[in-house]
Amino acid sequence: MTKHQKIDATPHIDRRSFIVGTAATGLVIGYAATEIGETLAATAANAEPSIWVAISPDGKVWVTLGKADMGQHIGSTMAQLVAEELESSWKDMNVVLASNDPKYNDPILGAQVTGGSWSTGMNFDTMCRAGAAGRLTLIKAAAEMMGVPEGELRARESRVHHAKSKRA
Repeated sequence: MTKHQKIDATPHIDRRSFIVGTAATGLVIGYAATEIGETLAATAANAEPSIWVAISPDGKVWVTLGKADMGQHIGSTMAQLVAEELESSWKDMNVVLASNDPKYNDPILGAQVTGGSWSTGMNFDTMCRAGAAGRLTLIKAAAEMMGVPEGELRARESRVHHAKSKRA
C-alpha cells in the first residue's frame, strides 16, 4: 500500500535544501537513477553521488545496504562509514536495503552475500568513497552558489561552511 503525503502549497526552501537540489540537478558526478525504497522514490531531485548514497532535498542521507543485517548491525556500520566521510550528522542518516539488482552485488564476491564477518572489511573502501563523493559534490555546489573557491569550504555536521565569511 502506498502512503500519500500532503504537500503544502508554499514550500519552505532553506539554503541547505537549495544546495542539495542544485547538486542533484546538475553537479552530481556519475548520477544513477535508482529506486532504493518507497521513501526515495517519492522524493524528487535526490543527489546520488554513488549507487550506495543518496541525499534528499531535506538533507537526509540514505545509505543503501547490500548486505543482510542479521543482528550484527552492519547497516549502522555502513551508515557510519558514509557519515564520517560525508561529514554528515548522525541524525540525518538512514539505511535502506538494496533491491536484488546486480549493481548492488559485492564487487569481490559478485553477489549479495553476507557471512564470515566480511561485510565491513570488504565494503570499507566502497562506503568511504561513496561518502567522500557526496561531500565533494556538495562542496562543489556550495562553491558555485557562494562564488568562492572549493578549497575555502569545509563540510561539517551536515553543512558546508565558508571559514572566511562564516557562511554556511
